[in-house]
Amino acid sequence: MKEQLAKYAWAEYFGDDMDFLNRYFATYYSENNLIINSEKADDEFIYMGLIISYNYQYYSNHLTMGYVTAVLTNPIFRNKGYFRVVMQKIFSELIAQNYSLSCLIPATEELSETYIRYGYSKCFVEKQNPDLNKSIVHQQKTYDLYKELGYDLSTLKPSTNGLLRIIDLEKVLEIYAKENPNLNITYKVIDKQIERNNKLIEIKSSEIKIINEAEVFEEITISEITYLLFKDSYMDLMFDQ
Repeated sequence: MKEQLAKYAWAEYFGDDMDFLNRYFATYYSENNLIINSEKADDEFIYMGLIISYNYQYYSNHLTMGYVTAVLTNPIFRNKGYFRVVMQKIFSELIAQNYSLSCLIPATEELSETYIRYGYSKCFVEKQNPDLNKSIVHQQKTYDLYKELGYDLSTLKPSTNGLLRIIDLEKVLEIYAKENPNLNITYKVIDKQIERNNKLIEIKSSEIKIINEAEVFEEITISEITYLLFKDSYMDLMFDQ
C-alpha cells in the first residue's frame, strides 16, 4: 500500500506517468527506504521521500550513499514544518541503514539553498576523474532501466546541480586521514541535523581521534567539510535531472 500511495502522489505532484513509475519502483523500491506519513489509502497525504541505495567511490573505498528523491510536501500542508519533519525522518533512516553519504538533485535553485541549510553541499562537476575517484558507482540495473525506457546513454549529461552530504562523519574522516598522511589539523564540526556528527576531531598521522578540548581548532559546518572532502565529485545517469 505504501508503494502505491507514493506512486499516486509522485504522479500527481511531479507529473511522471505510471508506466515510468512502475518501472522505476520495480527497479529501486524497498519498503524500508520509503518515508511517507501514512500507509492507509483513506488518510490524507502530507509528505514523502524515497531513499535509493548507491555506492560512491572515494579513493580506493566504496562508501554507501543514500540518494534522496521525491521529497514532497502536499501543498496544502506547506509552511507548517512538515519539510523539516520529513528531512529528519530521512536522516534517521539513513543513519539506521548505515549510509555514509547522501546525495540529491534539487529541482530549483531555491530548493538547493534550502538543502544546503540542511547540510548538503555543491560538490559535483562535469568531468570525471580518470581513476574514477569521487564518483557515483552504478549497478547494472540502472543501465538496464535506461535501456528499457529507450534512453540513449551517450546523450545524458552529468548531474552538476546535485548536492552531497556526509551522514557518517567519523567513517568518512578515517578514510580521508589515511589518504592524507601529512595532514595535521583539528576540526570542531557543527551539524544542526545529525547530532552524532557534532565532534571535536583531531586528524594526525593518518588517524583521527575524538577529543574533548583543544587550544587550536577550526570550526566548520557539515556542509563546509562535505565540500572540503568531496569537491570535484562526479554523478551521472540520475533520473532527477
